[in-house]
Amino acid sequence: MKILFALISTRLAGGVRYIFEVANGLKDKGHDVKIVALAGDHSWFKNLRVEVIYKPLNLNTFSSVVYAFYKFYRYVTLRSAKRNPYDTFLLISSKLGVRPDIIIELAELIRSFDSDVTVATYYLTAFSVWFSQNKNPFYLMQDFPELVEGNEGKLGLNMFYHSLKLPFSFITVSSYAKQLIVEIILQRKLP
Repeated sequence: MKILFALISTRLAGGVRYIFEVANGLKDKGHDVKIVALAGDHSWFKNLRVEVIYKPLNLNTFSSVVYAFYKFYRYVTLRSAKRNPYDTFLLISSKLGVRPDIIIELAELIRSFDSDVTVATYYLTAFSVWFSQNKNPFYLMQDFPELVEGNEGKLGLNMFYHSLKLPFSFITVSSYAKQLIVEIILQRKLP
């Protein structure tokens, strides 16, 4: 079976590590597993046996100007910072109300793969998988509302709740996330 995992970034994070472990386990069982992402560096995970395919963001002119501003800002004030430039760019650009269209960029990348199962791994990747129209979409839900709101604000929280209403098969290892998914799905079915 061909299984494709969709990530925004492969930066060092617990959720990303979990996806890498699951991908390795599926590969060990004989599946053809790939991971697609827009950014990151997976070299921190030493035993990844799955191919990771990156697609650099295609920034529009305004986003490129904001990114150039970020690089200058980082050079002047954050020279010793250990932040990932992509993450900081997203933070600054979201504060300015500008964001590259990562959902569509990732959807186009996903669409270029013929997979039997496509797995969204984050609320933004859920929209990318849905837009890609690949068959058998799954949503590996690891997020919770408080985390999303803390990182992405009210807009991100609203998008998170909408992602749970998409027509996916859901996977989670958390009873809290399972209850949240069930509540949202039941609301979706009410008249």
